[in-house]
This record gives sequence, structure tokens and C-alpha cells, in this order.
Amino acid sequence: MKAINVEITTEDIKQLLVKHLVIADKDKFAELIVGHVSKNNTSLTQIYKALIGVYPKFNYKEGDFVYVSLNHLPSWRMNKEKTKALPGVIDDNLPCQITKVNIYEESCYDIDFTYIPKDSEIATVEHYSTSDYYITKKVENIADVLDEMEELQINNEDIVS
Repeated sequence: MKAINVEITTEDIKQLLVKHLVIADKDKFAELIVGHVSKNNTSLTQIYKALIGVYPKFNYKEGDFVYVSLNHLPSWRMNKEKTKALPGVIDDNLPCQITKVNIYEESCYDIDFTYIPKDSEIATVEHYSTSDYYITKKVENIADVLDEMEELQINNEDIVS
């Protein structure tokens, strides 16, 4: 598959925005909008795409369970070997649940996941941000993962008691 890269300048975006505006001073308004959003490449990209009729599409939704590469997660907190041994971990990919999809962020998915910290007690990270790039695949059989996670929580309660 070949990729096509297109370079768009902020001036190009301003001109497209001016074409779509129905206010008195289109140029100043376009300058203001582009000036504010130009600090964030994701914002500029989304605005440009919207001006030509292309809107964000997400591969996953809130509540989906996905696998995320362990290398992308905060591994400095983890006992990697014990975390890799957790139920549901496949080829260094942790099962995670998408808790929020944020259209305005480059890392548009907030995920929750369970891991083993360096002090060996089980822990959960909530609202960690990730993107499609780090999601390796969707969990196909959620029942298996939920059963394993429930078993993990029960075993953790025995350890803590």
C-alpha cells in the first residue's frame, strides 16, 4: 500500500475557512481561529479535513476492550515480568478498557488497565491516554478476559487480607 503525504500550510487553512464563513470580516475571523488552533497540529488537521468534508472516525468506542503494547504503558512503574504473567496478557500486550473517546486529542482514547507495580501489589491505572497507533487489536472474546480479571481481583483480595 502506498501512502500519500500532503503538506497544508496555515495560510491554506485560512483561505478555506474564509470561503466557508458567512460573517462581515472573514479574514480577521479566520486569522483568529487559525492562530488559536495552530498551537496544536491535531486541531489544525481536524479543521482542515472538516473544511474539505472529512470528519474524525474512531476505530473503537467507549467500553471496548483492547490490547495495548506494554512498551507504550508506564513501564517505569511496573514489574514487567510479573505484569506479563497476568491473565489476559498476550505477547506483551495488556488488555485495557476504553473509558473515554476524546475527539479533540491526538491520543484520543482514555484507557484503564491492571498491572503489577514494582512493589508487587496489583494496581489499576485509570484514564491513561493512548491512540490507535498503540492499540494492537480489539479483544475478541471479552468473556475470557473478564473472567480472568475477576479471578485476579479475587486473588488480590486474598493477598491484601
